[in-house]
Amino acid sequence: MPDSRTLLTDRQVGAAAERLLEWPGSGNEDGAGFAMFALGGEINRVAPDATAFVHRDDLFVFAAETSWADYDRPGVADANLRWLDQFYGDIFAEGTPEHSYQNFPDPTLKNWQDAYYGTNYPRLVQVKRKYDPTGFFSYQQAIGTR
Repeated sequence: MPDSRTLLTDRQVGAAAERLLEWPGSGNEDGAGFAMFALGGEINRVAPDATAFVHRDDLFVFAAETSWADYDRPGVADANLRWLDQFYGDIFAEGTPEHSYQNFPDPTLKNWQDAYYGTNYPRLVQVKRKYDPTGFFSYQQAIGTR
């Protein structure tokens, strides 16, 4: 199964191109798309446990996105979210990558603590307890206090 340590296959690139042509549209000029952000070099020279970003041996970060406008007709947001789910499913038909970049939150991600932070999560919980004991920085996938 391809992951962030291998490049996209021809099938995956073809699936992305086909799915982009089927974007349902919206009033937002940002539209939809995907990007691959290259890693390597200095990023890979930092130890995985030196920062919150644990996935230091990966080749790239993959991002897929869609957008809509506040003034779009009812159903546009739902159509775009369905499209994004299908886009991701088409790209990763063989299975989803084991890692995920924490700065691209995915509220549907299962086991997000491990996918985002890997073995660094327990240490980040300790940092959270020390610097945010009241939970001021709180959201669905915020680092917890346990």
